[in-house]
Amino acid sequence: MKKDLTIGILLWNSISHLEDLYGSIVSQDVINDFQLLIIDNGSSDGSVSYSKAFFKDKDIDLRIIENPVNRGFCQGANQLIEETNSEYFILLNSDVKFESDYFESLLSNIKKSDSEVIGLIPKALYFYDEARINNFGNNFSPFSLWQGEYTDKIDEASISTYECMGGLFISPIFKVNLLKEIGGFIDEFGSYGEDFDVSYRARIMGYKWIADSDSIIYHKFQASIKDNNVDRRKWYINGFRNAFYVLIINLQLLNLIYVLPIFFARILTRYNIYSHQNNYNFFETNSLFFKTFLRKADFTWIKSWRKFVQDKRVISDFKVWKL
Repeated sequence: MKKDLTIGILLWNSISHLEDLYGSIVSQDVINDFQLLIIDNGSSDGSVSYSKAFFKDKDIDLRIIENPVNRGFCQGANQLIEETNSEYFILLNSDVKFESDYFESLLSNIKKSDSEVIGLIPKALYFYDEARINNFGNNFSPFSLWQGEYTDKIDEASISTYECMGGLFISPIFKVNLLKEIGGFIDEFGSYGEDFDVSYRARIMGYKWIADSDSIIYHKFQASIKDNNVDRRKWYINGFRNAFYVLIINLQLLNLIYVLPIFFARILTRYNIYSHQNNYNFFETNSLFFKTFLRKADFTWIKSWRKFVQDKRVISDFKVWKL
């Protein structure tokens, strides 16, 4: 039977987090009203066998798809979207936990939202510091780029639902038809910055994001980086490069010319401050930055995506920046 809601989870060597995640899922008040769709991206740590064993005797509509290799976050997310036939879709992080009303809250609130709302961004609190906000919606300005007004602030009752530019995708809910209409995720991004891109692209195509204070999730910030011993310099560089792609694809031409010098000045400053704080060699670190950032790439896909986005644009950059 077709369900209103699909819960999509993309796994990659996530076994250390699955007890918290799956425990939260089976405690949900709407346990029989959603399909659980899990895609494993070539894990080698037993995530799939753990998942099968955990849900073996649970009354949940479950599908597990095993990719033989890691296809990257964006390709995996698009695969989840294509495999669902529900009207609403929660893209659930593997490194989170949540209360028993989480799914019901998101689903109820998005059903009541305006037709232009593409998704709800939950209030994400730190897993190990539950009084402090990890993310609750983001905005954009040409000077400070992607910024969270409430990031790292203490959560308070006065912090309420509001319209935002977008947010970090820490287990948001989407309207599936609108997410498909804007093109879903860009496969070539891989990981990091994809939420910035989808958020901005949706806004300039005329859709809205709501930061929903009723829906609260607890996030193990940067857990996958720590679990897989990712070189943080490369993580920074990959995030900066994808942010560069976001600007190239989405901004109007004159605004792009205006913003790019600010962008490069900002990211180089941040990158070198981080490297200095961690005692990395200055010349080695900057050589790594430019070799990685400017590596040979096929820009055909960037040109194609820019045309797709600009052809569908109905809102100017300046109107988005006012949020």
